[in-house]
Amino acid sequence: VGAITGALTYCTGGNTTLTASGGVSYIWASQSTNSIIGNTASVTVTQGTYAVLVTNASGCQDTVIATVTELATIAVTITGNLSYCQGGNTTLTASGGSTYIWNDAGSSTTPAITVLQGNYAVTATDANGCTGTASATVTENALPAVAITGNLNYCAGSNTTLTANGAATYQWNEAGNSPTAAITVTQGSYTVTGTGANGCTATANATVTENPVPVVAISGSLTYCTGGNTTLTARGGSGYLWSTRQATASETVTQGTESV
Repeated sequence: VGAITGALTYCTGGNTTLTASGGVSYIWASQSTNSIIGNTASVTVTQGTYAVLVTNASGCQDTVIATVTELATIAVTITGNLSYCQGGNTTLTASGGSTYIWNDAGSSTTPAITVLQGNYAVTATDANGCTGTASATVTENALPAVAITGNLNYCAGSNTTLTANGAATYQWNEAGNSPTAAITVTQGSYTVTGTGANGCTATANATVTENPVPVVAISGSLTYCTGGNTTLTARGGSGYLWSTRQATASETVTQGTESV
């Protein structure tokens, strides 16, 4: 009685070897092509149905048939964000197989790995022992260079405007959580978060100070004799401008109303 041994399945792109036993001579034929394919005990074949005529030492014959199947290609995929913001990372997850091995530094064997910028490939093996590969390129996105411009000082009773730049959208931390680039503020500390077109965020800070208004006073005689004049002197500031357009601390005047 003849017999055939060997794997009856193989992975896409491969083949399998069938071996006949129980005789002293063998003739193999492909039923798919209706042709003789060999006269040895073993033949290497691909998908199809095969018959072998086995003849023993007594001249008795037996025919044994085997069907070989090519297994479907394993479909391996990688999912996950293929970009991340500077200072972060991303996780890639492979699917489609039973076991995995990555080409990362640690030759990871888990379906998911956490990675930085670079090129990654994974080889997956399914329950039949067939393998497939997938690859992915991960990119690191730069953070936006967020800055705040504007006067950080203003005089009491007024305010100042801060303007953020360097990003696509903005969110301030003031009372209204303004989403505009520019905000008008008074004394305090302010933070703006800017988001770039790539979705990455960065912050900038500014401290605004309110300067007190100088206490200005005028000294000097407010009267004078006919034919004379008087000198008025301003104090309390570091620079002065009189209503006469004179830019000194003191001015000599005659009758009238003066302001500084």
